[in-house]
Order: sequence, then C-alpha cells, then structure tokens
Amino acid sequence: NSPGYVNRHFCAYDDEGIKENRTNQLHELFKKVRRCLIEAEGCEPSQKRIQKEIENNYELYDREEIIKYIDGDVIFWTSGHGNHRRFKLSSLGPTLSNLKKQEI
Repeated sequence: NSPGYVNRHFCAYDDEGIKENRTNQLHELFKKVRRCLIEAEGCEPSQKRIQKEIENNYELYDREEIIKYIDGDVIFWTSGHGNHRRFKLSSLGPTLSNLKKQEI
C-alpha cells in the first residue's frame, strides 16, 4: 500500500499495514490556540482574534518550538522532520475553516 493524501492529512500505513493519519504540526498548533480561546472566552473566536493570539503569544502554545519567527504576514516554521516551511497568515481563514470541518 502506498501513501496518499486524504482530507488534507497525509495518509500512511504503519508496519502492520494499519492506516494512520499524519497531521500538519502547524495546523495542530492553530487548533490548540482556537480551543484555548474558546475555553477562555466561552465562544467561537474570530479568525482575526486567533491570528492576533498567534502573533502575540505563539510561544505559549508552541511546546515543540516549531515556529521560528513571524515576519509580517508570514510564519516561518520547521516541521518535526526538519523541513523549513512558510505559512502566509492571509491563508489562516481558509485553513481554520477546513480544520473546523474536519472536526465534524
């Protein structure tokens, strides 16, 4: 069985041939920020509120230290595999929307 993409998660098979989903670490951080804001504020935070929280306080959520820095509209981060990546904050709205849909 070969790996492939399913629902924007990388789909792979472990040693026993059981399917497992690998998630994007940055997306997991976005979900953590959203969950914490929901807990703290009691309602669904706006995309702008989540973005401000990430820009101002990402260190509080980023235990794996994947975010190296934020410069203007771009998050520079490194995956657990050592791949250097960029994420444009202008893509945060659609990304959050997709992440919410995956929760259903």
